[in-house]
Amino acid sequence: MKPEEQRIAIAEACGWNSLGLDAEQVEWWIELPKEVIPKISYDERIRLRRLHPPDYLNDLNAMHEAEKTLRLQTIKTYVNWLWQVMDSSDEALIGTIHATASQRAEAFLRTLGLWKEEGK
Repeated sequence: MKPEEQRIAIAEACGWNSLGLDAEQVEWWIELPKEVIPKISYDERIRLRRLHPPDYLNDLNAMHEAEKTLRLQTIKTYVNWLWQVMDSSDEALIGTIHATASQRAEAFLRTLGLWKEEGK
């Protein structure tokens, strides 16, 4: 999956809503240049925050919040996927506590059955 596809899928799984915008419009809001933000009205900034999901692939705090949405029954599946994403070795199992946000994002999406292989 492409990074933005992952980010949007996790956001939707966590309850974010693009408010009916199509993918191109959502990407425009996500990629809004920082120098433009001061020129936007307060109301538009509030709208931007609502449309701008966290950067799950690079932010461990955001992934921690996403992980908290998993039900107890799916935590074991999530840890198994995380282990596989990291390489399935005994060291990786112990090392899952050091998993990157990107690795956690992939495991999260695989746990929920939302992961799509590239080109499919």
